[in-house]
Amino acid sequence: MKINRYLRLFAAALVLFFAGVVYAWSILKAPLGEEFGWTPAVLALNFTITMCAFATGGLVSGLLAKKVPAQLRVAVGGLLGGGGIAAVSFLSGEAILPLYLLYGILAGFSIGMVYNTGITTPAGWFPDKTSLSSGVVIMAFGFSTLVLGKVLQAMFDSPAFGWRKSYLLLGIGVAVVSLLTAPLIRTPKPGEVPPAAAKKATPGENFPPLGMMKRISFYGLFFVCTFQAAVGNTMISFAKDFSLSLGASASLAVTLVGILSVCNGLGRLISGALLDKLGLRKTQYIMALVLMTAALSGLAGVLAESLVLGVCALVLCGFSYGFCPTFSAAATLHFYGGTHYPLNLSIINMTLIPTSFMATLAGGLVESSGGYLGVFLVLTLAALLASVVNLCLKKA
Repeated sequence: MKINRYLRLFAAALVLFFAGVVYAWSILKAPLGEEFGWTPAVLALNFTITMCAFATGGLVSGLLAKKVPAQLRVAVGGLLGGGGIAAVSFLSGEAILPLYLLYGILAGFSIGMVYNTGITTPAGWFPDKTSLSSGVVIMAFGFSTLVLGKVLQAMFDSPAFGWRKSYLLLGIGVAVVSLLTAPLIRTPKPGEVPPAAAKKATPGENFPPLGMMKRISFYGLFFVCTFQAAVGNTMISFAKDFSLSLGASASLAVTLVGILSVCNGLGRLISGALLDKLGLRKTQYIMALVLMTAALSGLAGVLAESLVLGVCALVLCGFSYGFCPTFSAAATLHFYGGTHYPLNLSIINMTLIPTSFMATLAGGLVESSGGYLGVFLVLTLAALLASVVNLCLKKA
């Protein structure tokens, strides 16, 4: 039976929607801290471990792309990732190490494999809409925190579930969805892509990883993705407290965190559409403009103690952060070709490792200074550097 390519895209989006719950750590960690008395610092370290393992899992998936079928990588990654999450429900709290091993390393690594596979396979089915198809699956991954996070919060608060049963059901859900969608997630065979779409594929030179890393554009792209994502990741980490510092009510602050997440998801989809419609170069200008405006709005909001400017910063930062993964996927494909795309993209995504430490450093700066001025000065400088390099970034 011939399966429509849009059904395959839906399957990739669905599995990434469930896999994206790994980013909902700000919600998932709360009952663990209450139950076991674990401090915010040790729980924050788990997220850093998770992001490092996530990036490493993506790299391993890229290395295996030509040897292990995509279906198997999704099925095994989802099964192990879901198992790691489910196993957290059995923790006794006597030590923090099991959490780091089960959630941080096992779930983070395995879901990183699923992410790399889910984001790279649609490009083969949509050579006419490579960036938009990537934007759809990346948006699903980003919306997971907003949607599943709220569901999990309600389950934590419900006597019928509690955190242990919620973790167990979440892990089972991730595993089951991965197993059900895996058969649909693969690269196309010759003749499977509609001829009209195949004609729109952009031919170009294909670079293996070592060839990619010999090019100046690789280091520029790695720099841009690191600093742009660092700005967004940092803003997300203190969005609620930042809003409160500018006079927002507690309920409004929570709403603004949700709005930031929505803008993050929409940014992934919109950037994909812009990349396909306007091309990479014009989208780079828009990307730099949004990033700089976001950082400057936040800085101005702190200086003027303006909630309106602060809200603008959150909204624009959400869009800017959403641009980053879609742009990195499109630039990797455009600059270095599709032959080694899964592995090349996994190398670019190693930016998650340095990025994951930025929020921790920013938190320390806020704690030591008692305000956000220093943080936004640093973020504005990071945005400026990322924007300058982005505007100079070319296929070279």
